[in-house]
Amino acid sequence: MFSRDLSSLEQDYFWSPNYDKLNDPCEGLVLTDQVFDQLDVLNSALGNTKQTSLNSLDSLKEAFSDLIATKDKSGIYSLSKTFTDELLWAHYADSHNGFCIECDLDKLCEFEGARYSIFDVIYQNKPPIINVDDIFASDAQNEVIQILVLSIDKK
Repeated sequence: MFSRDLSSLEQDYFWSPNYDKLNDPCEGLVLTDQVFDQLDVLNSALGNTKQTSLNSLDSLKEAFSDLIATKDKSGIYSLSKTFTDELLWAHYADSHNGFCIECDLDKLCEFEGARYSIFDVIYQNKPPIINVDDIFASDAQNEVIQILVLSIDKK
């Protein structure tokens, strides 16, 4: 790993693993059954009366499944506001074998052409549950993404 990370510094890129490469199996865990259950109830309520609506619901289910699949394949690049948190070193720095690099987040955010979302992680005691209201009530794409990457508290 060290050679990969050193190479990324030399070649001016960063490597970001997807969820299945992280050491925490709860990282990025989100309960999505409620969305599908709500859409099924709506589908049943419509019956066969509105075929266009039923097709739209099927399209919505497919789009939501695609969103979850995209989340699962997306790279995670974890940053911290402190370098002294032992738990973060254990979880995110190869069990205390990693290294720390100071960076200017404002400068990183100025990089154009990148497709990324930046936000503080909100730690909870339980996995987040996403429902249809969360999807439609969100004003910004980042709000839905943030729900999808909420983390279970390690402390």
